[in-house]
Amino acid sequence: MVEKFFLDSTNTPFLIALAVLTVLCIVVVIGTFSGLIGDAGIDGEIDTPAEGVLDFLGFSAVPSSIFVVLFSSTFFVSGFITQWIALGQLGQFLNGWLAVIPALAITVPMMHVVGRVFKKFKVKEDSSAVHSDSFIGATALISGGTAKIGFPAQGKVVDAFRQTHYILIEPAIESETFPEGSEVLLLQRSGPKYFAVSAGINDLQSLDMESLTNSLNKRK
Repeated sequence: MVEKFFLDSTNTPFLIALAVLTVLCIVVVIGTFSGLIGDAGIDGEIDTPAEGVLDFLGFSAVPSSIFVVLFSSTFFVSGFITQWIALGQLGQFLNGWLAVIPALAITVPMMHVVGRVFKKFKVKEDSSAVHSDSFIGATALISGGTAKIGFPAQGKVVDAFRQTHYILIEPAIESETFPEGSEVLLLQRSGPKYFAVSAGINDLQSLDMESLTNSLNKRK
C-alpha cells in the first residue's frame, strides 16, 4: 500500500504536501543550528479576498511555520487514509483531485479547531502578561529573610491580575533594613532586583529623590 501510494501519479497533491512539509522541516533544522532562524515570525493583518477563509483556518492565531507544518501533515495523512480506504473498497485509488475533497473535509475542521485553541491560549497569555517595570510604585511584602544593603531578600508582589510574583528586594536607603513581613514600596529596578523604601514612610515627598536615584545608580 505505501509503495503503491508513493508511485501512483493520482496521489500527486498529497506528495506535494509531503514535499512542502519535508523541505520546511529541513530549512528549520538547518536554520536553527546555524543561527539563521531565531524567534522570527510573520505577524500582521491578512488583507486578501481569502481573509475570511484563512482566519477560519486559524492562520491569524497560529505561527506561520507551525500552520504550514500542521496543514501539510494533516492534508497528507488525510489523503493517505482516503486513498487507503478507496483501494480497499474499490480496488484502486481515486483520481488525485477527487481525493482532495475528502482530505480537505478532514483538514479544514481540524485546522479550525487548532486555530481556536491557539487563539484561546494567546488571549490568555496576552491578558495576563506583565512587564517587570510595572511593579515600580507597587507595594510588596518581604517573604523570606531580612533585606539589607548589599543583601537583598525575597519579596512578593501581586499584580493587577492577582498573580503573585516573587522578586528580590533591597533597601534604597542605607539606614533601612526590612525584616520578614515588612511592607515596602518599590522605587526602582536593577535587573532582577528592586530597590524599595518602607511602605510606612510618612512622607515620600520629603525624600531627596535625585540624590537617592544617583545613589541607587552607583549600586547597580
